[in-house]
Amino acid sequence: MINKDAKIIGVWGGRGSGKSLRVKQMTAKNNRVIVIDPIGDYAGSGFTSYKTFKGLYEAVKNGWSKGFRVVLDVSHSDNPETELLKLSSDLLRIQKPYYEGKDSRKIMLIVEEMSILSPNVTKGKGEKSFLKLNNLGRHYGIEIIGVSQRPAEVSPTFRGNCAEHYFFRLSDQIDFSNVARIVGNKNVEQIRALKTHEYLHFCMGEVKTGKNILKKL
Repeated sequence: MINKDAKIIGVWGGRGSGKSLRVKQMTAKNNRVIVIDPIGDYAGSGFTSYKTFKGLYEAVKNGWSKGFRVVLDVSHSDNPETELLKLSSDLLRIQKPYYEGKDSRKIMLIVEEMSILSPNVTKGKGEKSFLKLNNLGRHYGIEIIGVSQRPAEVSPTFRGNCAEHYFFRLSDQIDFSNVARIVGNKNVEQIRALKTHEYLHFCMGEVKTGKNILKKL
């Protein structure tokens, strides 16, 4: 029986705080990773980048057995949210064998700039595919890491489904208020004091501090 334990992780912090480096280090040994990137942050970092779904899915198909580390670069798109919605819907179809207990292999989806791709606003019917991925992704073996400068600007559905959070330095009071609901007021002062590449990790009620490894991946 397949252990359906795929989880959702939120990584939050100001620009240049170290959050994207944390994600790259967390997933360095994972060989089944898809990134959707609206700003081109993953170029030249061990991933192969594609600007079309056709190219991306061909790479996934060709690497299905041995692995794939690929990026869907949507920096050219006028509406990158729709690209995430299509990717979400397609991943649910791709991972249907996992859901049916026929394949135990998971996929890691990294969503950069969540405030752009899954903002804290109601979009209507079109958003349902990503909401379904948030709510049911673990049954399909789809793990999600969402990255954003400001948690307050990201969909509450995503934030509410996170099993883990990594908080880097923040500066806005609204963000501190949102974070306090997750980690408690007593831990917010630790976040205020964080320096670049330092983070607070919150998982299952436990709070730990850490720091990125500052070396080339």
